[in-house]
Amino acid sequence: MTDWLARLAAECRATGNAELLADLDALAYQLVETTDDAVGHALVAARLDAVRSELARRERLHAAVPTLSDPRAPRYEQWRDLARQVRERHAGILDLLDGSYGPFRRRGSDEYHGPCPHCGGSDRFIVWPGPTGRFWCRRCGCRGDVIDAYRLVRPTADFHAAVAELAADVGLPAPEAEAKRPPAAAPATDRLVLTSFGGVPIGPTAAPASESETRP
Repeated sequence: MTDWLARLAAECRATGNAELLADLDALAYQLVETTDDAVGHALVAARLDAVRSELARRERLHAAVPTLSDPRAPRYEQWRDLARQVRERHAGILDLLDGSYGPFRRRGSDEYHGPCPHCGGSDRFIVWPGPTGRFWCRRCGCRGDVIDAYRLVRPTADFHAAVAELAADVGLPAPEAEAKRPPAAAPATDRLVLTSFGGVPIGPTAAPASESETRP
């Protein structure tokens, strides 16, 4: 657990200000969504605490040395707002994932099942399409929204590239991107499982789950 928290802190330190601010919104949603999933809820809460702690650290540094970047500067808040609008308006999450990891088969009125990009299987990975679309794996816990889906399909894309392209899809202009920070401790695809959105590590510590389980 100590190693996991250290990786989480290192990843937050390597994440840009705009992405950290956008994470606050995504994780607040995830915290509510995982209320009935004790493990997922605890991991989302840990991620949220790490993001808040890193933002607070940067705010203290800026207060002590005003020439350092202010994480709450308008240019970062603009990206946060744009990411929020993309999550609310973009309806293409199923198309993104189905093209690379499908086929996904419809179950019920509003969800599609298929193999998980991380841990395989046949129908453990669930996508809820449309605006505010989400995905979640019943076994490894991988979860996210349309921005995460874009970065899962295009692992070389950073936060700004993902948000800018998705924003263009729905007719929203993107502000100027902030300067790149050093690479994160974990690749973006691992991040969905290990740190960001309530997942559990893949491997011996992953909780087993049957293909018949349902959304938490």
